[in-house]
Amino acid sequence: MPPALDLRLPPTAEGIGTMLDRLEAYAEDASLPPALASHLCLICEELAANIAEHATPAGASLIAVTVRPEGAALRVMVEDDGPAFDPLHAPAPDTAAPLEERAIGGLGLHFVRTLAREVCYARADGRNRLSLTLGLTD
Repeated sequence: MPPALDLRLPPTAEGIGTMLDRLEAYAEDASLPPALASHLCLICEELAANIAEHATPAGASLIAVTVRPEGAALRVMVEDDGPAFDPLHAPAPDTAAPLEERAIGGLGLHFVRTLAREVCYARADGRNRLSLTLGLTD
């Protein structure tokens, strides 16, 4: 069973880089399958980049990432202290539309929804909390 990981970082490019370094080291130390390690890093990077881009100008000062093993899965929690935003209510991109007709943005959240088994949002204690489940054997 892999260990747990708790990170608290600023929503900056440097903070995101540190987060990715720590996630990659965690995945290696925990002997996660390469696909799972890739999904974990991609999901966390996408969510952290969205926080840095959209929530930081509105006052966010923290990204918290927690990774915990739960049976045959990893439970990932990504939190920020920015304004309330439920990414699950963001419209799904029209991936069937021709590229020149597509709206800019939205693909990152689409990847998050696609790569995770389960995604849940809550607003609690002044924080956005996105909880994701990634299968250890997916």
